Amino acid sequence: MKEEKEERVLSATERDLRRGENLVVHEDEIKARPKRTWFESEKEKKVGREKGARELNGESRKKEKKRLSGKDRKRLEIRDDRMEGKVWKKGSAERAGKGTLEKAGGKAKKGKGKGAAVKSKPKARVGKAKK
Repeated sequence: MKEEKEERVLSATERDLRRGENLVVHEDEIKARPKRTWFESEKEKKVGREKGARELNGESRKKEKKRLSGKDRKRLEIRDDRMEGKVWKKGSAERAGKGTLEKAGGKAKKGKGKGAAVKSKPKARVGKAKK
């Protein structure tokens, strides 16, 4: 394992050395080559990719991504929070300063407004199962 690692390091070093020697020997030839030129700008490349994707996949109705203003982002966050699930809100008893519903006057009657008591689920039995 250690020998393999040393061999890899040695081969990489030899490769770099050979490359450096070739650069020195063939310097004139390398510098005589014409500079690379791009026939498309970045913008043209992007347009070409989009056009190819449209031809391949058909016209897409996907909206372009754009930065949201702070106001729009906040509005979306609030909507997402609302959609997650119900958030606890104060009832009329709490708003009136009477405390929680239990302190306000005992049990609430079934079917009377927002503060109606909700039936609890039956508890699961713990113990031996019937045979």
